[in-house]
Amino acid sequence: MASIAGGARVAHRGTPRSSSLGILLVFGPVRGTESWRRFGELTPHARQCNAGFGFDLVTAWRSRGQVWCGKRGDADPKSLGGVFTSAAFSPEVEEGAKQSDTPLGPTRFACFKTRQHRHTGDDNFCAAEGVAIDTSMLARQKKEPHIFLFPPGTMQGTCSPRKDLWTAQAFTMWHAGWFQSYKQAQGSLQCDTVVEETVVFVSRDNWKHLYWQTAAFFNLFVLYNVAGVQPDSVRIVMLDYWPLGPFEAVMQKAFSNPDWPITTLEELGKQAGPRVCFRRALFSLPEYSAAIVKGRPNGDDCSNSELVRAYASHVATRLGAVRSALDDSKNNRPVKVVFNSRRNYDGRTLLRQLANEQQLVDGLKARHGSVLVEQVDFAKLSFEQQILKASEADVMVGMHGSGLAHCMFMQEDGILIEITEARGNLKTFRNLCKWAGKTYIAFPFTTQGQGGVRADEQAFSRVMDTSILIAGSYYNRVITAANSVAHREKPPRWAAG
Repeated sequence: MASIAGGARVAHRGTPRSSSLGILLVFGPVRGTESWRRFGELTPHARQCNAGFGFDLVTAWRSRGQVWCGKRGDADPKSLGGVFTSAAFSPEVEEGAKQSDTPLGPTRFACFKTRQHRHTGDDNFCAAEGVAIDTSMLARQKKEPHIFLFPPGTMQGTCSPRKDLWTAQAFTMWHAGWFQSYKQAQGSLQCDTVVEETVVFVSRDNWKHLYWQTAAFFNLFVLYNVAGVQPDSVRIVMLDYWPLGPFEAVMQKAFSNPDWPITTLEELGKQAGPRVCFRRALFSLPEYSAAIVKGRPNGDDCSNSELVRAYASHVATRLGAVRSALDDSKNNRPVKVVFNSRRNYDGRTLLRQLANEQQLVDGLKARHGSVLVEQVDFAKLSFEQQILKASEADVMVGMHGSGLAHCMFMQEDGILIEITEARGNLKTFRNLCKWAGKTYIAFPFTTQGQGGVRADEQAFSRVMDTSILIAGSYYNRVITAANSVAHREKPPRWAAG
């Protein structure tokens, strides 16, 4: 047995930020709204927002932990800082369970079922210990999504599921088919390979759409916080048969050990033998279950989500995209405007191209000589390069499109100007910007013709002038505050306590 180790609409940032944001890379016990409560009790609206998009969401997930197969009883919420050291995975075995003579020990499943903000149904993810999957039984479906099908008996373990909980309706989307395939083994689990690392199973409905991959990444971030799992301890295995695609590099850097390549379950079975056993495994939620995909039609009035800001900070930190605003100010870094240019690529003709983009850029440069203006075709950059480029922007301008999801990684107090229909599109990027603590401006285009859409140049100039003024004043505030601290007189001796 082997072993693998103008007429613009503005959405302001709203509520004040927590001062603890600089260290909110959690992956451990979460205190929920403790940092907010230093400023007084939350309003009902703020409590609702924190429950839907703050760390109270993580706390809610944790409190729902329950053993569905293995030792009976609810998992103790206080001990769920790490799923695999929690009450859900204590050494005890339920009466009647089969003792395994493999190195895996008894099988256990702990599931976390909850109703998220604005979701019409429950979402559920499960953690497993000591489970086997026979990859020779994997089946491919003829239509999308390209998710592996698990015929009965594909997944095996030594525990007996609770019949009152383990139903098809209890699992999210295609997870139902996977868990319904589970069969209690009649004897010891037979393993060609035991994967020693914590495995996170990921399934992608859309493998090359930036927005939906962002949702998948956000699900991973929430999952790791709920389970208390560190990215460097994780090996990611795909439960779909899409190509690994353009987002693999960022997924590996941000959410797994960089030395453990991402692979598919099918490929893992080919390399190490069909019967693959997993010491510890987590099943991540589908993209559609992400908290950040709700509220797109009509918008959401929550802002400054600690969880969304921590997600953006985590990804940026893992990619090396974090810089100090104070250092930028000391170095006299100019305000930077990034135009997210939308152009044809790979033989595809894209809609919603800005016909007079160059005139807008030229006018901006003429009025603001000290401002750095850069036109970037994000489609020609890797996903990692896109995030790094967005992290440089104080102001980002672009037509409605998935690349605007990078607004989460903009500079502190960043401003996104989305050029869109006057009636408005989905509120996708408005929501992301507000949750990430940025300012969002919807700028309506005036005409749409064969050459693309056009933005009114005078109205655009007014909006840009104000945006640049705001971005510049932020750096002035930072450097002024830093100078004030640096030149502060020492307190008198009697003030030392």
